[in-house]
Amino acid sequence: MELYTLIGTLLIYKGLFLSMDLTMFTQVIRRNKGLILFLLILFILLVLYSVLRVPLRVPVVRVNELKNKIINGESVDRGNYERNGYYNLNPISLEPKLEWSFKISNFLTSNFQFPSYSHIAYKNYVFLIDSHGILHALNADSGKEIWKIEEEGFVCSEPWLITDDVLFYIVKESFLSPNEAILGVDINDGREVFRCDLPNNEVIDKSGFIIKDNILYFAVMKLGRHFGIGTWPYIPEERFYAIDLSNNKIIWRVKEKCNIENYNPNSSVFIFSWYSGNTLFYYNHISKTLISIDVNTGKIKRRTELTLVDAVPIVDGKLFLKDSVYDLETGETIWSMNLNYKYFTTPAIKGGTVYFAASNDKEGNVFALDIDSHEEKWKAKVGKIVSPNFFLITNSAIYLYEYETEGTQLICLDTANGKILWKYDPLRAIPDFDKIRTMVGEPIYSGWKESFTNPVPEFDEIPSIGNEAIYISGVDGLYKIH
Repeated sequence: MELYTLIGTLLIYKGLFLSMDLTMFTQVIRRNKGLILFLLILFILLVLYSVLRVPLRVPVVRVNELKNKIINGESVDRGNYERNGYYNLNPISLEPKLEWSFKISNFLTSNFQFPSYSHIAYKNYVFLIDSHGILHALNADSGKEIWKIEEEGFVCSEPWLITDDVLFYIVKESFLSPNEAILGVDINDGREVFRCDLPNNEVIDKSGFIIKDNILYFAVMKLGRHFGIGTWPYIPEERFYAIDLSNNKIIWRVKEKCNIENYNPNSSVFIFSWYSGNTLFYYNHISKTLISIDVNTGKIKRRTELTLVDAVPIVDGKLFLKDSVYDLETGETIWSMNLNYKYFTTPAIKGGTVYFAASNDKEGNVFALDIDSHEEKWKAKVGKIVSPNFFLITNSAIYLYEYETEGTQLICLDTANGKILWKYDPLRAIPDFDKIRTMVGEPIYSGWKESFTNPVPEFDEIPSIGNEAIYISGVDGLYKIH
């Protein structure tokens, strides 16, 4: 009897507590019903916006003032679509000096971040995208700003290319799902002359886009639908497009499921692209696959498994690696060299010669080899370590960075014989910032990365060449040396 009484008492107390909890909960709801109603309506609207809006299924060209032009890319990464590192420019024959700087942020006093500024030179212009996604057009002679583009809710972004006085670049929007568009603006006034909106959740990576004979080629990753909450599963898909700019029509579209485990939608997938011998090449660095595509049909010809860390040259179906040449048609190695070095630059090709630099902790050399026989034409001694991601050639000059114990120097060599034409101000360490290097007196701040036992200077944004000058992006702005 006592047991039943005890159980009954406990149930009564439990009921009282539940009643109190419900009463308090009801009071909270009544007190904040306006806020709760607002949040509920907002949530419903967000879900409806994401689910019910009509998305783009294919890329759509909204603006096109280029229909009557035959256009090909003129100013692109690493000189051309074969990425051979050669620029058809006159060399800087004398030791350069700092000509101007365009400052964007006061890095030393305002923050401890390491922004980098993407830039490209063309004719008498230099174009710069800052860390806020604002596009600046500068006069190459004075460094003064001519115009800038800042879109509400969008940020400008590389990759980009320039052709026929039109600058092409990417604009990005992020609200529940990423939206992107390819834009083209007149370099003289920033006026929009081309716009191609991409389908929702289709993202162009660093590989960018290629324009050849009035046809726009690009690769995207199609992300799985998500609502921006939690860890919603992503189902990535590779998509490749060719659009005829004369009539805005899609010539071909290719879709391939992408077997990538643990895919991060915020990471880049296609980081390099090439056009060589009527074949498009895209490198998927997540799956470590080089994809070859027929430009006429969009048919995927082959997938080659290999590891690339830079846009090495692809010329006549041959892939030029740091110390070997690989035939992409047969899969065979054409020639290779056994070089006992730790650090290699990306090869550059001019005419029938392959140029590259290699170094270890004791010595460094620049090599010039015959493109077919790999016979050595000349070898020139440089610093103990070379910067791996800056090695470019013009009509008769090679530019690279060498690192010695006392600092780093920008050096220029003659392509004919490897003779050093000039060396430019060694980088000096800033006392309070031991992982930043300074350059050209003002100074220029540029990042560097540690590799093996020594620090290797390596730029987040590689210096560019144009107008017989070198443009270097620092954490506080852009510098021109001439």
